[in-house]
Amino acid sequence: MQHNVIQNYRDDEKYRNQLFDLIDVVFPGFDFRKWYNLGYWPDEYVPFSIELDGKIVSNVSITKMKVYVNGKAINAIQFGTVATHPDYRKRNLSRYLMEYVINKYENDTDLMFLFANDSVTEFYPKFGFERKHESVFKLTNEIPEPVFNSRKLNIDDIKDRELIVKTLAERCAITKLFGAEDYSSITMWHLLNLYPENMYYLDEEEVIIIAYENENELHIHDIISNDIVDINSVLPKVINNKELKAIYYYFSPDELNYPYNSTFITDDSPFFTKGKFLPEGTKFKFPSTAQT
Repeated sequence: MQHNVIQNYRDDEKYRNQLFDLIDVVFPGFDFRKWYNLGYWPDEYVPFSIELDGKIVSNVSITKMKVYVNGKAINAIQFGTVATHPDYRKRNLSRYLMEYVINKYENDTDLMFLFANDSVTEFYPKFGFERKHESVFKLTNEIPEPVFNSRKLNIDDIKDRELIVKTLAERCAITKLFGAEDYSSITMWHLLNLYPENMYYLDEEEVIIIAYENENELHIHDIISNDIVDINSVLPKVINNKELKAIYYYFSPDELNYPYNSTFITDDSPFFTKGKFLPEGTKFKFPSTAQT
């Protein structure tokens, strides 16, 4: 069945709000409206949607990105916001949109990739995507002594938000094993929705660290600065807990050269690729704050 695909309508209030309504139903708790209203929806984020009965009922969005794969910068597309309203499922709408987008971009991009959920892991291989397994890097020995000396940022404070935006705009790549360039808008979505209470600023180093402690564990999701930081210098300044037993890093170690003594596969968001990628068996983690 042929469908009319609406695309690239960020500046159309009617369709934009219909997309937000669909997201509210399929992904409750994720606030795209605030992200848009604050000006963080970039040109590179493009929704492709199907409208039926006067409303958007299915969507596949892409983000055009420059990514690093084994140190080489290539053109890539990350899929995200794959959603169909519950009342319109089992009509192959998502399949139609996936095929539409792949046909549109496959000759102009080196890599397509996406993060799924456990309920649809059989869906994406139908389009030539292969499942890969990311690793989380873990340190359990020689944990630094805490010397907490960082300031918690408030994303609703204008000055703090300006500092975050400026630091993101000037950031260096946190990994080139499998990482990305210029994904500030994606990171802002994460900070608004997932980590509003987990941002810390080190004034002397001019570094933002996205991290939280939980049950004697420190989880580090991002380290944002305009140059490679000395991890041994900054890490103690975000540790509060003297009983810390483990540190987890949610990005690869190649650039920061951080210490770790074990890894484990994470399939919290099953990962799929189509196109040029790392050699089989490579342990990697795409930065969690670059994920859509």
